[in-house]
Amino acid sequence: MKHGKRLLVLISMIVIPILGGCGGYSFPTTGGYTQLCQDYVGHDVGDLTHDWGYVGKTLRAPDGNKVYVYVEMKDPFAINPLDHPALIVYPRPIDYGDETSDVMGRFYTGMGYCITYFEIDESNKIVRVIWEGDCKAKERSRKDTK
Repeated sequence: MKHGKRLLVLISMIVIPILGGCGGYSFPTTGGYTQLCQDYVGHDVGDLTHDWGYVGKTLRAPDGNKVYVYVEMKDPFAINPLDHPALIVYPRPIDYGDETSDVMGRFYTGMGYCITYFEIDESNKIVRVIWEGDCKAKERSRKDTK
């Protein structure tokens, strides 16, 4: 019986810390991606290019603002929208699910990529973000926001 108790104590020493650590972990969500994009609204486009790297494509919005397009491929077998101009449309003519006043997003299961449009005004400030596809990021609590 001694060995059984030792084994139980050993297992509990390993399992309890692992399970206890799971309570603070959050999975990536579309709401987290909206939060991530919202962090750039009102900031200089230099912050975006510093963090996200080279722009995949540049467009013009109907009002004349620049639009930077970033694509993150999630599935290596998916069609890259940067290779197919018909897939890059701004603004997208759809209803959006996740929304703040400056960020709109629509999650599509199995799309194979995440496409994000950053609209930039004449003073090089990001004024709007639209995203769609398989876009997720770790959601922050209110105390973690900038």
